[in-house]
Amino acid sequence: MFRFSVPLLHNPQHAPFVALPKFLAWGTPTFDLGVTITAMTAGLVVLSNVVASVAGMDELHNREETGTVYNKTVICTGFADIIAGLGSIVGFVPYASSIGFAALTNVLDLFPFILGSGLMIILGVIPGVGSFFATMPITVGYAVMFSVFVMIMGMGIKEACKEGMDTRKMVILGFSILIGNGITLLPIQAFSKLPPSMTYLVANGLIVGVLVSLVLEHIILRAEVKKLQS
Repeated sequence: MFRFSVPLLHNPQHAPFVALPKFLAWGTPTFDLGVTITAMTAGLVVLSNVVASVAGMDELHNREETGTVYNKTVICTGFADIIAGLGSIVGFVPYASSIGFAALTNVLDLFPFILGSGLMIILGVIPGVGSFFATMPITVGYAVMFSVFVMIMGMGIKEACKEGMDTRKMVILGFSILIGNGITLLPIQAFSKLPPSMTYLVANGLIVGVLVSLVLEHIILRAEVKKLQS
């Protein structure tokens, strides 16, 4: 919702051993309507990640959470993102890859995730450690995550098939996956003619894929609602 007018550049070679986040390090925030609309749209779409994360872990644990758990998850995520923004840190959302990791390793305990969160904190506050892992080729990360995303995709298709797959649902699922993946293959220059605030939204394959599925399911291919007879 806000943009920062004064960027700060840091030389990692002269960074201290421990560097804590600085308050509004990117400068004084200014209100931008375009960024606000984009952030609100992206925020609503990314809520699907929250729902998928909780629902996926429920399936692995053979349980069903109530709406209270979803509400608490959204509130905690929103509060953490506000704190992250004040500290000039990129916000986060519950990542669905956690489900793939749990399904692949069959480790459902909370301790590995707490340990992973602690390691991420270390990467953030010790620049030398973060810089070391930043030099790792991105293809290595993709190779590690490949098997995890295979599990995620399988669980997603399994969830979609629970209520049966007719032609309408197959069209919605196919279009959403193909268009979302296609967006990720386009170079960023393909969106150079768009306003910066729109680029953040349109260039994100996840957001575009979810938007396509919502439009197809609720507008273009909206299913007929059977009226209840009294």
